[in-house]
Amino acid sequence: MSDALKRCTSCGEELPATEEFFHRDRHHARDGLRCQCKDCATARTKKWQAEHYAEYRVRKATYDAAHREERRAYDAVRGAAYYAEHRAEYRARNRNRRARLYGNGGTHTAADIRAQLARQRGRCFWGPTINPDCARTLKKGYHVDHVIPLVDGGSNGPENLVLACPSCNRKKSVKHPMEWAGVLF
Repeated sequence: MSDALKRCTSCGEELPATEEFFHRDRHHARDGLRCQCKDCATARTKKWQAEHYAEYRVRKATYDAAHREERRAYDAVRGAAYYAEHRAEYRARNRNRRARLYGNGGTHTAADIRAQLARQRGRCFWGPTINPDCARTLKKGYHVDHVIPLVDGGSNGPENLVLACPSCNRKKSVKHPMEWAGVLF
């Protein structure tokens, strides 16, 4: 069992020689782990940062000023690429935020929207029966529609969401489904 233990050089405590207790050090240590335990390494880093904070801020400000345009270009490209890959997650997060502002409750994820798209088999929920101008398929894009609108107290949960073609969603707007279908209640 002694092979599985490692002694921290700072505190002297013997701990299991795993990445749970020691940071990795593939270049300088035989066993691939640093000689200080994670707790001691964290304390050492915090102490250094506290002692050298002003120096660190000056160094960072100098670097940022010298590389401002590089950083902006890098952040713009990285941000655009990330948004393109995670567009559905951003949109779900924005709908959840809007529902919180209304105080309606209910949340959904991008996975809930993908599941709804599969349930609807790629077709507009409202279809040509209600809107004669309906595109019917959602190949060119879709809008997430709240069956009972948020302004009328509808939930933002998956049970109140359907996917509609942009034409149907714009025409329905914030109407109740029966009102939009022309049925008086």
